[in-house]
Amino acid sequence: MTRSTTQPNRQDGIAAQLSPPARTILIYSDLWCSFAHLAVHRLHTTRHKLGLDTTVSFDHRAFPLELVNGTSSPRPGTDSEVAAIGRLDPDAGWRLWQGPDWAYPCTSLPALEAVQAAQEQGLAASEAIHLGLRRRFWVVALTRSLSPVRTDCAAQTPGRRP
Repeated sequence: MTRSTTQPNRQDGIAAQLSPPARTILIYSDLWCSFAHLAVHRLHTTRHKLGLDTTVSFDHRAFPLELVNGTSSPRPGTDSEVAAIGRLDPDAGWRLWQGPDWAYPCTSLPALEAVQAAQEQGLAASEAIHLGLRRRFWVVALTRSLSPVRTDCAAQTPGRRP
């Protein structure tokens, strides 16, 4: 028995999702991950240094560590990572959480969802929201899971709708 060529192939669909358009880099990350923060910062810096800001796009895909690990990221673990990784590239912007422990973010899912929703407006919008939310947590130490933080981030992104 042969398979009809008009019938969708599941593997082809998966391959299409994993094959970005030309000049697009897929980035699977969690906004909470300090290792990803360093990598994303370096990708932005390198793209800019090479003069490729308008040529190469980043397609951010959610990789929620809290779902992979079955729990949210604990503050002590994140703080210890910042102490070690922050020295690798201080320009990435690193700040230990300054708020009370009870205000420490318990999830990154709403922020990851906002990044994916921004893709409806294009990769540039998604990149801008992603970078804005990332900086709000790592540089300013704001709880990006809160709706006002996400809305403020969207409102401050040039040319983007909140």
